[in-house]
Amino acid sequence: MSQIVNESDYKKATLKLKARNDISQELKEKILILSKKIISNKDLKACFSNKINAVCEKEIFSNKKLIIPDRIAFLNKKEVIIIDYKTGTKQKKDTQQIGLYKETLTEMGYTVLETILVYLSPSNLSLELVHNK
Repeated sequence: MSQIVNESDYKKATLKLKARNDISQELKEKILILSKKIISNKDLKACFSNKINAVCEKEIFSNKKLIIPDRIAFLNKKEVIIIDYKTGTKQKKDTQQIGLYKETLTEMGYTVLETILVYLSPSNLSLELVHNK
């Protein structure tokens, strides 16, 4: 997902993935299905729009903290949505981690409209969203 900044990047990222020889065909297919589900999900689609800016997996230093959110969608100069992807079961530390991202970006002067944890299940090709405002 780090290579898909906007929906227009999906095709290019798909071609790169298909060209890789270090990943099984079965895993490639699962990744493609899940990534398509993410960018086309009704609750996430706006965060992948070609009309917005986004950064993926960029280190941010602030007040002696280092954070690396999976995705920050800049809806305008001051309003953002933070998305973090997880596999496995929900854990309290996931909420704490994205809360730290929100706190840090708020301290930097951004208004965090929403944080979204996206839980991916490669085994049954599903995703679950946990929204926090």
